[in-house]
Amino acid sequence: MILFLDDEMMFNESYIEALVEAGFEVEFHREIGKGLAYFQDHLRDIELVILDIMFAVTGKLPTAIDVTKTQNGLRTGEEILRIMNMSPAGKSVPKMILTNVAADDFYEKSAASKEVLGWYRKRDVLPSELVEIVTNHLKK
Repeated sequence: MILFLDDEMMFNESYIEALVEAGFEVEFHREIGKGLAYFQDHLRDIELVILDIMFAVTGKLPTAIDVTKTQNGLRTGEEILRIMNMSPAGKSVPKMILTNVAADDFYEKSAASKEVLGWYRKRDVLPSELVEIVTNHLKK
């Protein structure tokens, strides 16, 4: 099963639809707290996490999120990765970034770049290409 975490459902519907049509089970969460809770409760079932790096920092956030490190939402995904990777079981779940972040050097400077299978820009990846990317990652 794929856990997909992103605060924008509208822009991800085509990705989710393509993954489901390809035979993948996808669990989508917009809210950080609910997504992290689902991750902890279903660790054994999750084959891959697809995560956006940018999340709005409004509303109630889990206390483990260090808001001072999110840069007003630009790096919230890094905090989510940090929390997911706190336990050996969580760290063992493969993760990839699918984001709108445009700055190429952001990836190179990001701590998250060392903790994920890949970093993909939404504008560069068609839904069918995401299916291929996911399939290739899960074969390894």
